Amino acid sequence: MTSTFRPSQLDKPMGATARFTCRLSETVQHHSLNWYKLGDDKQPKLLDLGKRKYSRAMLNATTFEIKISDLEMNDSGTYFCGLICPSLKLTESNRANLTVTEKEKELEPGLPSEETKPGLPSEEREDHGEILLAVVGVGLFLVLPVLCYYLFNLIRRKQEEEKLQDENAPLEEGPPAVSVFTVDYGVLEFRAADNAQRAPHERFASDQTEYATIIFPPEKPLAAKGGKKTKKPKSCPSRAEPH
Repeated sequence: MTSTFRPSQLDKPMGATARFTCRLSETVQHHSLNWYKLGDDKQPKLLDLGKRKYSRAMLNATTFEIKISDLEMNDSGTYFCGLICPSLKLTESNRANLTVTEKEKELEPGLPSEETKPGLPSEEREDHGEILLAVVGVGLFLVLPVLCYYLFNLIRRKQEEEKLQDENAPLEEGPPAVSVFTVDYGVLEFRAADNAQRAPHERFASDQTEYATIIFPPEKPLAAKGGKKTKKPKSCPSRAEPH
């Protein structure tokens, strides 16, 4: 037979209520459960349960609770429970420390204090906390792979869309080609017909010579393959000037 006293460390402000639980390892039909506090001489002293300061309750067949109300500074100390069986054998639990601190600042109106909040005993609250942590851990274990798979597909789909956009993007067109024209100058000499009467040796250069500008587009170059050649002046027959 063993007994467990919990919590092992409890800190409470002045005026609050402290709760301790004593859990037995098995059910005992006939027994006496006592609550103790170590005195200044380190000797256990039985708590006077007749005072209104102390109250006890049976939570189930193996779990018992004691409450210490209106805590004062001298309530700080070491507490434990002791089980006396019919064989008069005393079974003591582990020790637990209670530390009473100065009173906390008053909360704003409308906000309930920790002691006035309804809830389960401290031991059962701890069990519920462990169950909650286990549920959260299992949930994370199940959700994380799904989340990673979704993010992987999302990133891959985005990369494929960017690649498709790059392939379908129109090619950049360069600036339009500028047409370049080549200007060349030549001299055309006009001669009178053979059957016409030759003019006197005196020439009238201003009447026999004409100038013209010929512009060749770039696709029709002046020079043939093998380099540019200079064309000889063309001689064209012209009408003889009358005397």
